[in-house]
Amino acid sequence: MTEITNKNTFISEVKKSVDLNEEQFRVLMFVIAEDGYNRIVKKSPVDTGRFRASWNVNLGSIDESVAGAGQNSYQEKPFNLRIPKNPYTVIYISNALPYAWKLEEGGYTNPGQLRPVKGLGSTVLRKKTTPQGYSIQAPQGMVSITLQELESKYRILK
Repeated sequence: MTEITNKNTFISEVKKSVDLNEEQFRVLMFVIAEDGYNRIVKKSPVDTGRFRASWNVNLGSIDESVAGAGQNSYQEKPFNLRIPKNPYTVIYISNALPYAWKLEEGGYTNPGQLRPVKGLGSTVLRKKTTPQGYSIQAPQGMVSITLQELESKYRILK
């Protein structure tokens, strides 16, 4: 998983790559975060919808809330933040479900095995994971591929 561990280095790299005043920088970081959030949510695999519904976005701290068990909703949640007043506020995008890491990095046990999948009124056997232990629906994860897309799109995140 790609992780930006030093926010000061990140901020300084972004500011060096483009000549922005503080207000422009604040808006740019917000736009990139919103774009990233929407891309991650759309790439998230859906079985019951709980994983997709458990993505959160929060200012300054990680939101560890998750959608309730049995919640069968994979409707997109809006990016529900206002542009932060402080341009250096960290915007966290998180999913606290225990299997989120496996969906991103692979590692499901018995990869490629047939598993019961509930359909419309019946249950069928389907492969839910690749031979490498990733979800069939998101074989490259969601977050790392989104970071690559954002880097390419904005050409400033290096």
